Amino acid sequence: MSALLLQGRGEMDKSRVGILIPAAGLSVLVNMALFSLLPTFGQKSPQRADLESIIPVTVIRFERQRRPSRPEEGKEEVKQVEREKKIPVVELHFTQRAILQKPQPQMAMPRLAFKVNPVLNMGMEVSPPPIRQKPLSKGVSLPAPVPTRKATATGNRGGPYLEGELDQVPVVIFRKKPFYPFWARARNISGNVKVKFLVDKDGHVNSVHILKSEPPGVFDKSVIRALGCWRFLPGKIHGRPVPTWVITTIKFRLEG
Repeated sequence: MSALLLQGRGEMDKSRVGILIPAAGLSVLVNMALFSLLPTFGQKSPQRADLESIIPVTVIRFERQRRPSRPEEGKEEVKQVEREKKIPVVELHFTQRAILQKPQPQMAMPRLAFKVNPVLNMGMEVSPPPIRQKPLSKGVSLPAPVPTRKATATGNRGGPYLEGELDQVPVVIFRKKPFYPFWARARNISGNVKVKFLVDKDGHVNSVHILKSEPPGVFDKSVIRALGCWRFLPGKIHGRPVPTWVITTIKFRLEG
């Protein structure tokens, strides 16, 4: 019976050993898994702020330039000299350019031929208008008749005088040509103007009167304006300058 007990115990021990071996292996695996997870428990999960604070760094690599060897420097100098030789030299010659002036229009002006008598006329007798006499009543007398300009120098001391009464007639020292009117020149009109004017003691022209003009009124204004610029040596009596009436004719002619 003891043998049976021993045999039963031996079988129980074998069954226990068969159960313990797999359990021991499982416990070893569990322990290894726990030990492998322990380091991760102490670490924190990455947050967004930590990710945003990451600054990117760019690495720039500089390449060192290799200096050319001396033979290459010599070659570059030779090439530069050859380039300078090949550059053509351009000479600039400046020439003075003639400035063209615009031609000014030239109007063909007809030659004016106006003639003044070289010898001034001897004057024209001026007599007062006739006085109509009316029948007078008793006790009324007429004034003495007015003497004419043909009186002698001694009888006409106040002047002005006529050329026939002078010892020396007026002499022209400056004479301006009268202006030929455009419209008269365009119509090929010519004419004469007989004029009477007074030369004072200083040789200036005053009191211009048109005696006769052909055609009438064409050249009158031109003559009057021109005579205002004329200058004379005044007429003289006994060496003394006196005012004198002068009569002359100015002619207007177109030539060409």
